[in-house]
Amino acid sequence: MENDLLFFHELIGNCSVEKDSKIYTISPKFGKGTMQSFEVMPGAEIVYSNVHITTPIQKNIQCIDRFIEVTYCFHGRVNMLFSDQPEMIMSDHYISVFNGASHLKSCDFGEEPFVGVSVVAYLPQIINSLNIMLGTIAFDEDMDFQGLFTAGGCFIAPATKSVEHIFTELLLLPEQYRNYLMRIKVMELLLYLVGKMEYRTDFGISLFRKEEMNCNE
Repeated sequence: MENDLLFFHELIGNCSVEKDSKIYTISPKFGKGTMQSFEVMPGAEIVYSNVHITTPIQKNIQCIDRFIEVTYCFHGRVNMLFSDQPEMIMSDHYISVFNGASHLKSCDFGEEPFVGVSVVAYLPQIINSLNIMLGTIAFDEDMDFQGLFTAGGCFIAPATKSVEHIFTELLLLPEQYRNYLMRIKVMELLLYLVGKMEYRTDFGISLFRKEEMNCNE
């Protein structure tokens, strides 16, 4: 969430703490709604967005952290412009994946309400967390996994059934076990992405290969 605030800080009216989460309220100058952020484990957080932003955001920010952000759009439409890619459009049941090497220049919600969930993971903390959870040291050596955080570019496409299932469950987690189940869902999503499951046959491309980026209307 702190990386997003570099780009979106003008949107935030105030921030409050509620149990194990932070709630960021949109400034009336830009619209209304909230973004609720949960720190799931060291190196990972989940952000629930339910916003209605009426003013386009334009700011060229270079993030220094190595992170990957995966967002699933339940409802809405977002036009994103990156410095080295054509305009990217995300709408209902689409997924967007980008990292700190991407240079986001503008973001326009088209005055439509947006409901989405984002999973954000950071290097190097996420590697240690996943190794502890899975009882391994494999992620210290997995260059394909670390490549997700450094290759640059943005990928947008209709979500596969597996990805849609992960994000839908993130909306329905029982509060009693939410913190534990969130960790499982983050781990599941990251393993899914690094394995490029389904995308290999459904779209015929690998994530983050700039020459094969899709721009979806």
